[in-house]
Amino acid sequence: MRLPWQPKEPPLALRIARTLERRGVGIAGLAVETHGKRATLRGVVTSDLAHDRAIAIARTVDGVESIDDLLSVVDPTTVRPRRVVRHDDCTAVYVTRPGDTLPRIAERVLGERRRWREIRDANRGVVGTGALAPGLRLKMP
Repeated sequence: MRLPWQPKEPPLALRIARTLERRGVGIAGLAVETHGKRATLRGVVTSDLAHDRAIAIARTVDGVESIDDLLSVVDPTTVRPRRVVRHDDCTAVYVTRPGDTLPRIAERVLGERRRWREIRDANRGVVGTGALAPGLRLKMP
């Protein structure tokens, strides 16, 4: 029982997400939904080991009775390379995927991580300060 002066405990979904992050489980696009003491995990992991570890860790969080597992396992060696599309005006366009960041895109497409500002400047109306959403069409400098 919580006493009035004690801080409220964060919601179960947030506690699960924080626990996974603290324990170093990398889940791209992690979404945690809860219905009572039942939690649903959605996202993408890179191996069966990471998948099993994520489920086991989520089960250890106080208040979790069951887990609905909707995690996808994607082997990074079999993922298709990122797409670079050329439009009629000969401007290269990069279509983002989950987990992309401007420095990673700059390294992959332009050859140098430090050139990420050029991509940001070329896409002022599209790119914000947070994570890149999958499916964004970025002009390449």
